[in-house]
Amino acid sequence: MFIQLLLQSFYKIVCNKWNTGNIFDSRSLDPLVIRREILSTRLYIVLIISLIILTTYTSLSNRIENKTVISPSQSIYENLQQKYANSLQCSCTKISIPYGSFVKIVPLFHQVCSSDFISQQWINSIFQTNSTFIWPIDVRTSLSAMWQLIRTFCQSSINITTDAMNQFDNSLLINTMLLTEELLEAKVQAALYLLRQTASSTLIQPMTIAHKVTQANQLVTGLLTNYVAVTDNFGLAQHIPTYDIGYMNVSLYAGTFGNK
Repeated sequence: MFIQLLLQSFYKIVCNKWNTGNIFDSRSLDPLVIRREILSTRLYIVLIISLIILTTYTSLSNRIENKTVISPSQSIYENLQQKYANSLQCSCTKISIPYGSFVKIVPLFHQVCSSDFISQQWINSIFQTNSTFIWPIDVRTSLSAMWQLIRTFCQSSINITTDAMNQFDNSLLINTMLLTEELLEAKVQAALYLLRQTASSTLIQPMTIAHKVTQANQLVTGLLTNYVAVTDNFGLAQHIPTYDIGYMNVSLYAGTFGNK
């Protein structure tokens, strides 16, 4: 009750001062002059209050200030990135740069590609000069040819990988603004994934074509590794039946790229 009476009393005082207040009193007895002075006082008070409100709002609100740092060091950029991650912009002096200038690829091939098993000396030593009396599916009839094929695969994979790496090193990363470390790593990983897919496709495509053509046309290899002819004891049958040994699906393993 006391607070209500106090507020009512304060309201009456404010209304009275608003109606009769005159800080520009000229001691004139003219009602028109007095009226103009009271109106001027009201306008002055309104302007003062508006100025106080505007000043307070300006001092409390966040101000946006643009600053330019010429050629900042990496430590300065990382510090600014932590403080102003959402608003920091850093233009590049060069909008394109080869991947090979900052990415190094070290390919790792299967150990067999650097072993003695694909050497010509080993291939010659396991070659069977007379395989007439050996069962066609015996590994001795085709072991030498298999190692020659593996050597060809190794040479092809090395050549294809080398060409793909050279193409990757010469390809350009194009961007007008400086990338964050996370975004740069994502772009590099995407480029490396495309490199792996392209190299794998280039390597496996000829093998897949040869495999499908041989299987579709039922071509018999010279070493009889896909079909076996079965004759009777005397070899007098007019029709010699053959049995399909079967094909295995051609697959290729490609390692993943990772940072160490």
